[in-house]
Amino acid sequence: DADRLPMSNVSKIMAMNLPKDVAVAKEARVALSACATVFIHYITELAVQQCDKRKKVTLNPEDIIEALREAEFEEFEETLVQSLNNFRNQISNAKKTSAAKRQKLA
Repeated sequence: DADRLPMSNVSKIMAMNLPKDVAVAKEARVALSACATVFIHYITELAVQQCDKRKKVTLNPEDIIEALREAEFEEFEETLVQSLNNFRNQISNAKKTSAAKRQKLA
């Protein structure tokens, strides 16, 4: 159970994708959390195998994308790439904001 996603996160993700009038049983949230955990373990293992083949020791987003392809989940690639780009933009913007604040204080 320690490696499962927090139930509050699972509930929020499910709520974003369900009509407002649909209730979700606790057992369904537990089942989906278990599925997500298994999926994460599976994709991670495939990505680690990719790293081993390339004699790398650090998993990168590209390894995850390649693992998704290997597992025949190519349909998730575009969403993953968009999420990565959003994350990178947030980091970049945070660095710019932090640098601007430091310059004002100097």
